[in-house]
Amino acid sequence: MSDGPFSEGVDFIEFERYSVMPNRVARKLGPCRRMAGTGRPLPLLMVRRNAQAEEHFRETGRGLPMLTATQESAFAGPLTGSATVWRLDGTQAALHCRG
Repeated sequence: MSDGPFSEGVDFIEFERYSVMPNRVARKLGPCRRMAGTGRPLPLLMVRRNAQAEEHFRETGRGLPMLTATQESAFAGPLTGSATVWRLDGTQAALHCRG
């Protein structure tokens, strides 16, 4: 990324279809929390199956550098630019890639 809520650098993109319920989401985000605890958080772009799963990730992942989007919105786009499908704590986030 050249610009975004978590500054310039590498972001990890994951499409997660199975971790939908809060207990599974917490397990899925465990390694991310451990990395953040070491002072080396990895920004995440999480594509969720649906709005309910996106909300579970947003709530469970609060405090982690994570943007979320639903599968439907990610496929519709845009993934980069001033107005994107990505959400940070429920509000739209701009995300720009290196050219």
